[in-house]
Amino acid sequence: MATVRCANLWMVRGWIVPAVVGGVVAMLAGVAAGGVAGNEPDALAQVNASAGAPEPLVEHVHVHMRSGVLSATLRNGVVVHAREMRPAERAGVKIDESMGRVVLPGHVHVVVALNGGEIFETFETRGVTLMAAGAFERAEECEGDEGAAGAAGARVRSLVLPDAVLVHIEGTAVCVEEALGWLSGRLGDERGAGSVERGVDDAMIDEHRARLRAIFDDAKQRRRIEVQDAAIAALHWNTPDSRAQSPGWESILRVTNEQARAWAARLARASPIEVGVAGDMAADDAVRLIARTLGELADRPAVEHDWQRTLREIDGGRGGPGAVPPEGDVDLKVPVVVGFRGADFGDVRGQRLMRATAMVLTDACRSAMEKSGAKWTSPPEIAEIEFVAMPGLAYRGTGFVAAVLPSNGLPLAHADSASAMAFAVMDDLAERGPTLEALARAVRRLVEQADSFEGDPWLWSAVLARSRVRGVDPEALSGARAFYERLTPGDIARALREHAAGEGGRFSVRLFER
Repeated sequence: MATVRCANLWMVRGWIVPAVVGGVVAMLAGVAAGGVAGNEPDALAQVNASAGAPEPLVEHVHVHMRSGVLSATLRNGVVVHAREMRPAERAGVKIDESMGRVVLPGHVHVVVALNGGEIFETFETRGVTLMAAGAFERAEECEGDEGAAGAAGARVRSLVLPDAVLVHIEGTAVCVEEALGWLSGRLGDERGAGSVERGVDDAMIDEHRARLRAIFDDAKQRRRIEVQDAAIAALHWNTPDSRAQSPGWESILRVTNEQARAWAARLARASPIEVGVAGDMAADDAVRLIARTLGELADRPAVEHDWQRTLREIDGGRGGPGAVPPEGDVDLKVPVVVGFRGADFGDVRGQRLMRATAMVLTDACRSAMEKSGAKWTSPPEIAEIEFVAMPGLAYRGTGFVAAVLPSNGLPLAHADSASAMAFAVMDDLAERGPTLEALARAVRRLVEQADSFEGDPWLWSAVLARSRVRGVDPEALSGARAFYERLTPGDIARALREHAAGEGGRFSVRLFER
């Protein structure tokens, strides 16, 4: 059982789930592996006929009848998937309860995935993608659409994933097209006025660095990063691969402005591009919109399933070396992370089972803690216990299910007791499975989450933008509800026996506070 010592942590419990990934991971349990194929001549001709170009910009289209997704490959290699979200689907759907954000009528979401970035980083260049991503952000408002609903403009934001930089654009159709035109200039060659070389000055890079500093200074965000890194360290102990941990603030400081600009230019010119569009726009209109803007870019490699296959391994041994004693005083408050190896992105059934198993474990572990009467637990802390299923999104073998156990008032002497209690719950569920009542409670929540995805254009655009490279068939993006409703206690028991049985599958991570 791996035990990791991490110093200088903030006392805020949570998980690192980036803005889009948190929502995307929440629905990935509903996808299936596959790919797009086929070419409908009528649809291809219709898209090209009104694309506004002297020659065809679209080479290949595929209509996914069940999901309503139209997939297309542009002449220059850009891949786009579009889905119209009808008003009835969008009504009242909240994207993020904690932010109070709702889906606005008349809005379109576009996610442009620039494949590359951190997957190419080394120890010497760690953190450069985070700095370079600022080149693809813009806060300006769109003019000339003031009468439309929610016409505050289309803000352009970036998000760094382990193997891509996502550029998210949201707004009315007019504002989104203007923003895509701006982004096309940013992705063009260095001679353009809006290119990375000519449009990104030192002041912009310094401002982005200051925004990153605010994130690193946030206690909750810092703790989420550290906990995730500890879980990955438990799965891949003593790895020489710099990508096994998130870049720290020291890495950001080492990146010069010129390095950030050069890396952004590499992302802009060499990255295979996949685009997801969802919202209040017909799918064929969305494909034409992308063709008019990003379709004018220079040719680039087309997106392929499992792109950069050889880089999708994290080197290093499996499992930890045993307990690492802390230095100095051992009477410390020690948060404990317990978990087990989960499923990777391509294992669709495994992802679904891991999400369901995590939800069942959360309730069971809270109940066991309440009944134990342990002095180092309290009702507020117990209520915060939550097992989270994180699939391996970019690197094979990095999926896990884990939870942070109570830490306030938890001295070192009780750390093993907390882990043992959680593992006893896993063993009991692996042997007997959950009760029908407990499974029904979990399924109700899982179904609610699956239903919320169906009306959420933000999640649709984000997942579609990663579908080709991940080998996801858009036809399978719906239908998670039926899977969860068919789950049995035996399914949960078998999943735990497969993933969390024995020393090779589970881990316990002590995070020593300093």
